[in-house]
Amino acid sequence: MIMSFKNLISRIHNKLAIEADAFLWHWSVRHLRQEKLPDIVGTVFICDLMAMIATAKIEALYANKLRNQGYRPVVLLPDRAPFIEKLYRSTCPDVEFVYLTKLKHNIDSQGILHKATRILDGLKSSSDILSLTYKQCRIGKNALSYAVRKLRVGTLDLHDDNHRQHFKNTLIEALHSAEAANSFIKELSPDIALFNERGYSPAGEFFDSCLLAGIRTIQWLGAPQKDKLLFKGYNINNQSTHPLALSDKTWERLSKDPAWTDQDGEVVIQKLKSHYDTGAWFNRQKLQSGKSIIPSSEIIQSFGLDPKKKTAVIFSHIFYDATFFYGESLYPDYKQWLIETIRLAIQNQSLNWIVKVHPVNVWRSEMDGVAMEQLEKNALYEEFGELPEHIRIMPADTDINTFSLFQLADYGLTVRGTIGMEFPCFGIPIVTAGTGRYSGRGFTVDPSTKKDYKTIIQNLHKTPKLTEKTVDLARRYAYGTFFLRPFPMTSYTLDFDADTFLSKALKQNTIIKKQVNADESTLSDLDFISNWIIETNEEDLINKVA
Repeated sequence: MIMSFKNLISRIHNKLAIEADAFLWHWSVRHLRQEKLPDIVGTVFICDLMAMIATAKIEALYANKLRNQGYRPVVLLPDRAPFIEKLYRSTCPDVEFVYLTKLKHNIDSQGILHKATRILDGLKSSSDILSLTYKQCRIGKNALSYAVRKLRVGTLDLHDDNHRQHFKNTLIEALHSAEAANSFIKELSPDIALFNERGYSPAGEFFDSCLLAGIRTIQWLGAPQKDKLLFKGYNINNQSTHPLALSDKTWERLSKDPAWTDQDGEVVIQKLKSHYDTGAWFNRQKLQSGKSIIPSSEIIQSFGLDPKKKTAVIFSHIFYDATFFYGESLYPDYKQWLIETIRLAIQNQSLNWIVKVHPVNVWRSEMDGVAMEQLEKNALYEEFGELPEHIRIMPADTDINTFSLFQLADYGLTVRGTIGMEFPCFGIPIVTAGTGRYSGRGFTVDPSTKKDYKTIIQNLHKTPKLTEKTVDLARRYAYGTFFLRPFPMTSYTLDFDADTFLSKALKQNTIIKKQVNADESTLSDLDFISNWIIETNEEDLINKVA
C-alpha cells in the first residue's frame, strides 16, 4: 500500500513537472515563431522513433529553422505522443506528424511473420545475420544490434530459445519497418532527413531508405564535450561510417594543411590531458567521475605487473552497445574479439597485459535500471577460468582515471574505440580489429585478416614506438575529430544532468540559453547549422573557430 501511494505521488509529480516544463518551453521559444512563413520549397523528414523530451526539443528547434526557410517539417513518431507533439508545435506550429503504427497498418503482418520464420530457419551463424538485407535495408545488422542490446549479451545464440525468440521479434520489427520505410520515403520524397538514432530498428530501416533514395541525410548526436553537438552528413557511400570519423575531404585538408605546426600538435595533447584530468571527456556518461590519475609505478605494483616488461592494454568494448553499426570487423562481435585476443595474449608472455573493461558499463547499467554487470570480465572467466599472472583486468568501476594508462602503456588494442585516435597522439601504437572510424588513416596498425592480427599480437612486444610523422598524423586527426567537428550550443543546451523539477522524466533536458529572435540579423548556432544542412552536401560540419 505504501509503495503504491509513493508510485502514485511520483506519477503525479512527473505529470505536473512535464506540464510545467512544456509551459516554460512554449514561452522560451516564442521569439522563434514567425507569424508569416515562406512558401514551401521542400520537405524535411525528422525521424524521432526514439522520442525523448530532450532530443525532441532539439529537433523541434531545427524544424522551426528549416520551416522558416521554406521546408515543410514532417516528424515520424512511434505512435501518438501528445506531450512530445506539444513541444514540437510550441516551436513550429504547422509541423506535421506521421505514426509508425499507422504506416504498418496496411502491411501484411502474417506475411511478415512467415518471411521472418523462413529467414530465421535459414540462418546458421552471425555472419549470415550481418549480411541479411531486405528492400536493400540492412535489417540483419539493425535487428542483431537491437536484440543483443535488449538481451544485454555479447553473442546471440540461435540455439538458445530466449535468444532466438528475441531475435525473431526484432527481425519481424525490422521487416515491418523496411516495408513501411520503403513505401513512406518514396511517397513523401523528402529533400532532407534528420536523425538522432540511426542504427537500431526501426530507425535503422528509415535511415537506410533515405540513403537509398539519395536524400541529404543528417545525424546529430552528443559530442565528447558536454556543451557541443556533432552533425554528420550521410549518403550511400559512407553509410557505415562512424559519426565521429572525418570525411575523406576533411582529412585530405587537415593531413596536408601547411599552416599546421608542432605547437598545434602540442595543443591537442594539452586538451586531451585536460579533458581526462577534469573529467569533462564524455561527461554525460561520467566516465572519469571520482577517478584519479596515478603514477605508472602504483599501477604496476597494485596489479602485480612485471616492471621489466612492456605493457599492452586491451580496451574492451561494451558488448551490446551499437555493436554492428559501423564498418567491418575481423571477428563476429566484440565478445569473440576479446576472447580471441586474450587467447593470443596468454601465449605472448613477453608483455604485461591489462584488460580495460569499458567504464560505460556503469553508466549504461544505471540508465537501464539494472545492477552493474561486467560482461567482459564474466566472459573471460567462463572461457579461461583464472587468467595467468601476466594478464590483469581493470574493472569498469575502477577508481583509476584512464589517462593513467597513457603514461603506462606501450601498446593498445581495440576494434574501433576512441582510444585508437588518442594513444597514437602520444606515440603509442594501436592495433585495430575493425574499420569505419579512423583505420587506414596512417596512424594505426590495421590487420586485414585474422591471420595477420594473430601474427601482430604474437610479435607485439617487438613493435617500435610510432615515428614523429605518424604521431603528427594522429594529432591532426584527433584535432579534427575532437575539436574541429564538435559544434558549440550557444542559444540552447542539452543538459544531461538537468534534473528539472527533480523529475525522472526531465533528468535530461534541453533548455534555451539565449533568446534568438526569428528576424535577428546575427547568425545563431541554429541558423548556421540549418544553413549548412540546406546549402551544402558536406559530410562534416566544421566549427571554424575551434
